[in-house]
Amino acid sequence: MSKRITIKEIAQKAEVSIGTVDRVLHNRGRVAQATKDKILDIAKKGNYTSNVYARNLKLNRSYTIAVVLPDDNPYWDKHRAGIDRAIAEFSAMGFTQQEFVVSSKSEESRTTAIRAALDSNPDGLILSPNMLTRDDEVVSLLKETIVPYIFVDATMDGMNHLSFVGQDTLQSGIMAGSILSNAYDSNFCLWIVTLSFSDTQNKAINRRIEGLETFFARQKGIKITKVNLEKEGLSLSGLKARLLKEDKPVHLFLPHSKSHLVLDEIHTIRKQMNMRVVGYDLVASNVKGLKNGWIDYLIDQQPINQGYLAMQALYKHLILKSEVIKNQYLPLDIITKENMMYCDY
Repeated sequence: MSKRITIKEIAQKAEVSIGTVDRVLHNRGRVAQATKDKILDIAKKGNYTSNVYARNLKLNRSYTIAVVLPDDNPYWDKHRAGIDRAIAEFSAMGFTQQEFVVSSKSEESRTTAIRAALDSNPDGLILSPNMLTRDDEVVSLLKETIVPYIFVDATMDGMNHLSFVGQDTLQSGIMAGSILSNAYDSNFCLWIVTLSFSDTQNKAINRRIEGLETFFARQKGIKITKVNLEKEGLSLSGLKARLLKEDKPVHLFLPHSKSHLVLDEIHTIRKQMNMRVVGYDLVASNVKGLKNGWIDYLIDQQPINQGYLAMQALYKHLILKSEVIKNQYLPLDIITKENMMYCDY
């Protein structure tokens, strides 16, 4: 029997994406008829009918994907929505998921959840290493496991993860610096405001701040003030009082998904302080802040797409046996109230 053609080879011959081939072969979504006919002809000539799908169905194989994500932030609920979307799409192939909830504020919770997920012997794992450190005991477990796992939102060097799906967080911070600086002279001060102790341990947040500082290192005369409210025992009203002491326009960098919590209090002095604000993520309260003019720009990390692409990567690895891109960097989307209606949130 001649060698069976792969989906990747079909895509190359048809000059289309792997996703387009997948939609045609499984009759999902719209594809131009001429393209559809071309793909089906290539698949037929390549003996695609005797493929891994048929074998999996014959063996009645099922695949369980473990999901380990924080439970205390609507940002992570969007990752779950993306995973759910992909699970529904791939359900015919026997995919199900099992969730292991973790608190972003509890190291013990993280360790317990990841250990339990690995102990459940899943076929794949989706998690964020955002709060993990080199000393965490589960890091060695992840290094040793044969379970393919996908990092979302943040990545971690020295690991054997199958893929990372998310933004280049350093470049994201550099871009934020450009947004905050653009169209203004150098006569402003910059405040970086985080909320909790856990923010100081968050890899993505720290890389964004590093990127911002990298951008402003090229500029002279910009005073940067860093504030972590929990660490300094500072209330929002206290933050507001400190901001009012500045004698220059204030630009705020809020490198997390909770920009709305800061702006609920601070928005009343925006005009007075000639304030420009950059935050992250299209969670409902931030969207409201954008609409109200409290936030000038949100950098959208596409968490729904992160969840979907993470699941798709496992699908490609487990079912298609095809190569998975190691780093799937998503666009650095700048959202304003004028273009937000076109976003998936």
